[in-house]
Amino acid sequence: MKKIIFPLFFILAVIVGFTYVKTRPSPPAKIHIHAGFLVYVNGKLQDFSPDNYMNIEFCSVSKAKETPEETQIGKAHLHDHVGDVVHVHRTGAVWGDLFTNIHYTFPFGEPVTGYVNGKTTQNILAYPIRAYDSVVIIVGKNSSIDFSKTVSKSHIIDVEKHSESCSG
Repeated sequence: MKKIIFPLFFILAVIVGFTYVKTRPSPPAKIHIHAGFLVYVNGKLQDFSPDNYMNIEFCSVSKAKETPEETQIGKAHLHDHVGDVVHVHRTGAVWGDLFTNIHYTFPFGEPVTGYVNGKTTQNILAYPIRAYDSVVIIVGKNSSIDFSKTVSKSHIIDVEKHSESCSG
């Protein structure tokens, strides 16, 4: 009987270990993309370059296990006092993640209209952040907005090259 118990225990341990490895949640996939954005509220361009909007942690910091808050910040954030280029380090990031992470709320009750690469987009805050997209978000009145001024791909690439906290 003792000769059977040890092999059965060993087989059971292998099965439990294999099941744990296969069913545990995998860490979020890491990526590194950038996109440009401008936000106008009632015709006034918003400035996201001050310290209170910046993520001060270096992107190269790597941990074996992230907290949910760290995973969320990795989805979309700003660096180096550049307030018009978002940095994305996790798959599944949407524009709403950026504004959640920088603690920016849009005026309640005002219409929000989004444009991605010049095309109107429904529900911009749920729209995925994609590499080199140029997004314009308009809240409220938009009569004084110059739609020819957007964040160019060359500006986004320049930010990637010169970023102190998060290189491209």
